[in-house]
Amino acid sequence: MNNFLIVGHTSSHNRGCEALARSTITILRKQFPAAKITVAALYPEGESPLINNITGLEIIPGFNRVSSVIGKYPFSHRILKFVKNILPYGIVALHDRNIGWKAMLPQARPKSETGFSRVRHLKAAMLEADAVILLGADLYNIENYFPPVYAMEVMEYAQLLGRKTVIWGASIWQFNRRWVERRVRDILCRANLVTARDEMTIDYLSKLGIKKNTVLVPDSAFLLQPRLTSRTGLPWTLKPQLVVGFNGSDFIYYYLQKRTYRKCIIDIIKFFQFIIDNFGCRIVFVPNDGYPGAQEREFLFEINSMIARRESVYMVPPGLDASEIKAVIGQCDIFLGMKFHPTIFSLSQGIPTLGMYYSPKFIGLHQSIFGHTDYLIHYNDISFDLLMLKFQQVKDDKDKIQQILRRRVPEIEAELFNAGKHLENLFA
Repeated sequence: MNNFLIVGHTSSHNRGCEALARSTITILRKQFPAAKITVAALYPEGESPLINNITGLEIIPGFNRVSSVIGKYPFSHRILKFVKNILPYGIVALHDRNIGWKAMLPQARPKSETGFSRVRHLKAAMLEADAVILLGADLYNIENYFPPVYAMEVMEYAQLLGRKTVIWGASIWQFNRRWVERRVRDILCRANLVTARDEMTIDYLSKLGIKKNTVLVPDSAFLLQPRLTSRTGLPWTLKPQLVVGFNGSDFIYYYLQKRTYRKCIIDIIKFFQFIIDNFGCRIVFVPNDGYPGAQEREFLFEINSMIARRESVYMVPPGLDASEIKAVIGQCDIFLGMKFHPTIFSLSQGIPTLGMYYSPKFIGLHQSIFGHTDYLIHYNDISFDLLMLKFQQVKDDKDKIQQILRRRVPEIEAELFNAGKHLENLFA
């Protein structure tokens, strides 16, 4: 019986992370029906969607919070802690928000087990595993925050213990910091398998000299099955003329300057007011709730209050899991997505989708499906006029888009179900 340890899973509170974990487990179970699968989650208390719907799954903490506090700090961390303690709180808070302290000093790969205080508790699970699988996504590219440091350390520790390591479903592009690039390159070179979810990643890794262990595999979330329940129905008795889904995201705040952000929000509100009043649209707000709080729900609630078309806007109820979220999206005629996995939930159901993006991974996704990026708007470019132009384009191209998706989505699903063979080859 095979044994797999999945790491890099943050929390199923984020329905995109839930979808990625759930669908990856589906691939593993198809290829290795009797496999034991353990998920090391950063927030285990949020894993009821996985535990309640997947039999034989074990959830363990992915991050050792005690050792990370009392363990042995490298010299750079001791300096950093000293600097933070002597600076005024306001300066520390501002820097943490805008830059991130961990990005200040180059971080070296720990030389021994004692340096892996945050992940050393995973030793027993790693030694039992035939392979340690990192749900890659774009963890390595978020350089100013904690996840990439954790994602580096957990794979480095597995490699130190001599385990087979797999980076699963990664999007990787040009790094901002050379030390991050060098460290990630070392991890990927040592990995037994890297599955990249777009050609852009394949090309970049090739430039880094990472070729022999790299294969192209689409994002696993395409396999997530929608699940209709009593909570997924829309409130309108008669089918509206046009149902438009919208996954708004507070992420936009972190990518725009304050003045640009204010104008962007005003234009989004104006856009929804216009299509409600002139196209007879009904709008479905679909939060992709993230940990630790429902930031997207709060963002959409405020947008809704400013649109002031109460009878025309519906907010899905709290607590829906990823498969239920996908079922809601499946009832829309057109979808507007500001986060990656809700966009996949829409495209995988053949729904014409306008993506508003902050990350190159959206470009890779649209290039792989359409061969172009005509149905994308960068956060920086959002305006009323461009929203209207692109919305009309998607609406006019609806039949063409659906025809493309009817062809490409089954191909993507077949590629994903075949992806387990790459793992099987590791044990041949």
